[in-house]
Amino acid sequence: MEVDKEKQAQALAKAKQSLLQAEIKREEARLSQNVERFLKGKFDVLLNDEFTEHLAPNIIRLYRGDQRKSAIALLERLEQSVCSNKAPIRERSLIVILILSEHIYKNSIRELSSIIATIAAGWLAFETEFIAGFEPVCLQLQKIIVEMLATEQWYEVEDLIVILNRISSKSLKKNNLIYGVVARVHGNLADPEALDILVRAYLEELSQRKDVVETILINLGRSGSQYLVQKLIYSNDKDERLALIDLIPRVGEVSVPVLTGCLDEDQPWFVIRNIIMIISRLGDNNLYQRVSSYLSHPDIRVQQQVINCIEMLGGDQMRGRLIEALALISDELKAHLVDQLIQFDGSDIETALLDLLEQHKKFSSHTHDFLVTKLCSKVVSYPAPRTINVLLDLIEDRKQRYGSADAIVRAASESLHTIEYSTSSAARSTGQPSDAEQRSRNESALLEQEVLAQIPADPSQIGEVQGDGGLSDIFVANLADASSAQDEPETESSPDRKTESYHSQDHHLMVWSGFYEQLTTDEVNTFFSILAPATFEANDYLVEQGDLATTLYFIDNGFADISHVDDSGNTVLAPLQAGELIGSEGFFDNLSWSVTLQAQTELQVRLLGQDDFLELTKTHPGLKDKLTSYCRRCDLIPYLLRAVDSEDAAEHATELAIYSASVALTDEPDGEQRLSGRLHRCLNGGFNFSVPRLELEALASWIGHQTSIEIESEDGTQQRCFGIISGGTHDSDEDITVFHVKLYHPLEQENYRFQSIEIL
Repeated sequence: MEVDKEKQAQALAKAKQSLLQAEIKREEARLSQNVERFLKGKFDVLLNDEFTEHLAPNIIRLYRGDQRKSAIALLERLEQSVCSNKAPIRERSLIVILILSEHIYKNSIRELSSIIATIAAGWLAFETEFIAGFEPVCLQLQKIIVEMLATEQWYEVEDLIVILNRISSKSLKKNNLIYGVVARVHGNLADPEALDILVRAYLEELSQRKDVVETILINLGRSGSQYLVQKLIYSNDKDERLALIDLIPRVGEVSVPVLTGCLDEDQPWFVIRNIIMIISRLGDNNLYQRVSSYLSHPDIRVQQQVINCIEMLGGDQMRGRLIEALALISDELKAHLVDQLIQFDGSDIETALLDLLEQHKKFSSHTHDFLVTKLCSKVVSYPAPRTINVLLDLIEDRKQRYGSADAIVRAASESLHTIEYSTSSAARSTGQPSDAEQRSRNESALLEQEVLAQIPADPSQIGEVQGDGGLSDIFVANLADASSAQDEPETESSPDRKTESYHSQDHHLMVWSGFYEQLTTDEVNTFFSILAPATFEANDYLVEQGDLATTLYFIDNGFADISHVDDSGNTVLAPLQAGELIGSEGFFDNLSWSVTLQAQTELQVRLLGQDDFLELTKTHPGLKDKLTSYCRRCDLIPYLLRAVDSEDAAEHATELAIYSASVALTDEPDGEQRLSGRLHRCLNGGFNFSVPRLELEALASWIGHQTSIEIESEDGTQQRCFGIISGGTHDSDEDITVFHVKLYHPLEQENYRFQSIEIL
């Protein structure tokens, strides 16, 4: 009996197995038939529970086998079905997508991730109803997107992120339930690790994927904006900060709460300046109230950025905002603002300028004469009784204190003479007395005679009146004609020098931000105030080799040639450009110039006089060390040239291996070449190295090439440093060619050594 029971059990199991296999075959047949129907676009088959449940596993099985084309074909049909006009078909399609997404995410199937991202982008753009499965699918998509960002599948996920941003920002019309889910998903995409990878790729200028990275960063919304702003705040690299300042405004209005939130915190001046710069580029007039309070910020760089914001926003409110700014900003910036205001017509501009001129006794001492003279030259555009009163009062006050030869007396007298001449001409044409004449009749006759005594009949004679020196004399000299200007004593750097403001102070502050960022707010304000702007025409000589000039030149715009001639041979030097300075050897060491400085194009500079700086250091002693340190690291070429001629130059030289695949070092075929040379003087900001004598043409071909060296720090770590070959000198005595290299990032120590250099 027991044997029979055992046989019965076996038979029963076998029967069940046969039935199961038969059912599987029937199921496979049904699936195969339904797949064929699905591929033919008959999407109603998705209403079959069995087919919907098995479609996703079938796609995975086909993809992992040798039938990828079949899997892709099914996914293409799924992309169509999920955008069906029938909601039940879309709901069933979402079930398939959800099952697929979970499997793809768990198994990191990258190719299928990109296909799902494409399908989802099309569906989200199409969908208008909050159908069943909407939220679970979106949450699963969130995981896939974050993973795709981290694995740098940026092109594949780009469209999906753009769609999510358009929905969450409501530029795509959807119902509130869809908005809510998509906004949460979109807000959770800004994974710090993935964002760090994206930002680094964006900041690499040569990145071939910079365009797609930029699109993704712009479309990551508020969370992405928050990361970018934090990156900006803590970045120590100027180029990186500028790139982020350019990028963040393109994120749009979702970045506004992040930016204004930063302003609500206690931030250093440079963070405030950068935030204001970004707000300016957003172009929203309503945001001005968030930055207007910084017109009275203690740092003029922040004040200047607010003025720039006013200019960029423009519009009908620009005029009133500039007038408001005139009363709040530091005296150092007012002259430039006066130039802007004078371009507008209206009594409010006249009132603002005259109010300012009446308050001249409150001006800071180092800007007083410059600003007063500027105002005197501008108020002639408003020949009203009040203007004449203000000028007469100014003349009388200055005469009593400084005498009739005072430069401001001369400037105010010329302005008054111009007003009286213009209004008298107008009055004669109408037969009516001018405002100036009426004012003269009402004033004290004695005072009027004293004023008019200051005004020569011929304006060209003004230049003959000797002033008390100072910056205001420059403006008075500009009022005289060329003949009178030639009679004035020539001072250093005077030939062909234009002293009018040639562009905004902001340009200078940006170009030289590397220097100004190491100064305190008070040091910036006072240092900037003693710089004199000047413009030189192309081919003008600023200083010649051998001159005992003590001025430091900060180049703001344009190019300048520097040349050096000596008995040892020819020297080729790269031109200077914006952001470079020269003159340290005369300014600090009272040495004659070792180079000639000539404008190659129109050259815009700021001049720092030695005497002015020494006077400033009495109240700001810390400035001397800061400027000295900066110049020692950046104004290199004159010192490197002197090092070539020093007696111990050859004595301390060490062997140096020189490699290059871009510069012909030898007559060998193309490819990396090697040449033996010598390393000479090493300074913080650069060094000299020599090779056997080259022909002049070959010497010139090396100029401008980048260099790479690796030095060993005191702690034994290796540090790679990059620089540029800025000049070369033939040393006939040693029969060598010495090259002068400037490092992009100067080092803290001098006399470092290295064994090889690569010419890039």
